[in-house]
Amino acid sequence: MPTRITTSITARTLLVSALLGVLLSATFVLLVSAVNEQRDAGRLALRSQQAITAGAQLEKSVNSLETGLRGYVASGADLALEPYNASRRIYPSQLRRLRSLVKGDQMEEAQVNRISEAIDDYISLWAVPLLGIALDRPQAARAIIVNSNGRARVAQIRDAFDALYARERAVARERERRAEHRSHLGRVLGIGGAILALGLTALVALALRRFILRPVEDVTRATEAVAGGDLTVRVRSPRQDEIGRLGRAFNAMTEQLQGRTAELERSNRDLEDYAAVASHDLQGPLATIGMHAELLQRRLGTEKEQEAMLAERIVSSSRSMTALVRDLL
Repeated sequence: MPTRITTSITARTLLVSALLGVLLSATFVLLVSAVNEQRDAGRLALRSQQAITAGAQLEKSVNSLETGLRGYVASGADLALEPYNASRRIYPSQLRRLRSLVKGDQMEEAQVNRISEAIDDYISLWAVPLLGIALDRPQAARAIIVNSNGRARVAQIRDAFDALYARERAVARERERRAEHRSHLGRVLGIGGAILALGLTALVALALRRFILRPVEDVTRATEAVAGGDLTVRVRSPRQDEIGRLGRAFNAMTEQLQGRTAELERSNRDLEDYAAVASHDLQGPLATIGMHAELLQRRLGTEKEQEAMLAERIVSSSRSMTALVRDLL
């Protein structure tokens, strides 16, 4: 039974089909995985660009804070403070947007935290106290704003933004490179899988031609030869699979036909010999019967009509039997 399982055409066909299916499935899975990874890398690269854009918008709000504060302190006009007030209203949402875009990268999250702390310090420790002084003592506020303390705070925030941008650009380049690599890998896997599948299909077709179709054609030609009267034809059947069993069954059937044909020929010859001997043996008695019947017929003449009629029938019957015996010879 184990030999039959390993040599069965059905088992081998199922095995090859399974291997081909596994190969195609693996190629498809790898291709889909590469495409998904390429898409994810592209999404992450876009996310880096969005983080840079969000950072630029937040930095613009910080610049507006400084511009509005300086304009108000310098002029005392409430309209000059509008950029400061507008930026102070919108920068928390911009900061949340930036946090959501860098989530998952610890270095970038830490950098955004430093930026947030620097902005809060600038507002609470510099802008708000300076506005309070500007309301009560405008000249003192103008004297304070010309020193470098406020500029240093803003410069520190800008440096933090520059570090964030540099990090994001590096991440974006790496993600773009990864996306391109995944795209190339996907193309290679797709082309390689297609070539491998075509090659395996060609090998399967050649194997079918050599191990199945050709032996079946041999059996077909041998069957046609047997139908034409040639009972000596045989097919090679060294294999242990279904084709081998078919060939051996065909050879056994042909041998049985050949044996039975020879037996019938011998029986016909025996019958012919027996008929010849029987015909030869019957000729003498039939000739004797016919001769005596004719002699009896002549002696009776017409005196005894019924006996003469019986003699005539005997003569006729003996002649018919003699003719049949001659036909058998």
